[in-house]
Amino acid sequence: MRQKDLISPFLFDIVIEGLSVLFQKASRGNILKGLQFASGIFLSHLQYTDDTLIFIPIDIDKLVQVKRILRWFALSSGLLINVHKSSIIDINVDNHLYLPLAMFIFCKSDSLPSKYLSMPLGANPSRISTWKSIIEKFCKRLHMWKGRLLSMAKHLCLIKNILNSLPIYFMFVFKMPKGVGRLLSSIKDISCGVDVPSRDLSARSNGD
Repeated sequence: MRQKDLISPFLFDIVIEGLSVLFQKASRGNILKGLQFASGIFLSHLQYTDDTLIFIPIDIDKLVQVKRILRWFALSSGLLINVHKSSIIDINVDNHLYLPLAMFIFCKSDSLPSKYLSMPLGANPSRISTWKSIIEKFCKRLHMWKGRLLSMAKHLCLIKNILNSLPIYFMFVFKMPKGVGRLLSSIKDISCGVDVPSRDLSARSNGD
């Protein structure tokens, strides 16, 4: 089957489900419990297509178990784990504790906030800097449309339908601060020809 075949993503999802089953069996067998979030509630992993988050305490033995599970999955499925694209991310852990673990499995070390599925994990959603990527996408789209010969009606249609949908993905997880909403509205107003003081826009974009 070719890589761009329409059915290949569905087959990949079926195969990658085997990795989730391995972690579930390890959790039921008390081999790898994951992190406890409430009484009797443990979270060992989260999956989205080919992205997997694995939660373990700072314990070399638990890391060895994770490495074995990934190795079993690679041998049984033929899908190799790209260690060089993998990272160990610490959550309230000192550097001298988790850096040796990253060196043990030859992967990168990272810290929060970190990107996962284009979402800033561990970032403060109340800060405008967290929404910087959305603001930059707004400006980039407007710059691309500026050079096109579009009527005012088509220009307004693009702004309302396209730009308004850009922050929705972030808003599934984060509540948009009022300052970010005002800033995006100012950017749209400028593109529509509404006069907005540049000093006010600059002050908003630099604030947190």
